[in-house]
Amino acid sequence: MSVLDPRPELKTDTAAWAKLLTLAYALDESDMNGAYGALLGIRCMGAQLGQAGGKWAIQRGEIDEGEYADIRKRYLLPNTAKIAELMRKLA
Repeated sequence: MSVLDPRPELKTDTAAWAKLLTLAYALDESDMNGAYGALLGIRCMGAQLGQAGGKWAIQRGEIDEGEYADIRKRYLLPNTAKIAELMRKLA
């Protein structure tokens, strides 16, 4: 199954998000408490993907810095191992 980017208007990384979300869905299916749910949620809020040194990284994009720190702590960090695995597959 392919998952579409929920924020296609953010064109610079829409293909990367579609691939990342598809990989996350395959890993977690539709578990909204897992990596898929965390990634889908932050993308809906405007997070972006960027590359540095050949590695992909999640960037806060449109999300306020304080809000992103809270989201990162509550949703991304509990799924760090899965998200790191997905990011390696994205590269």
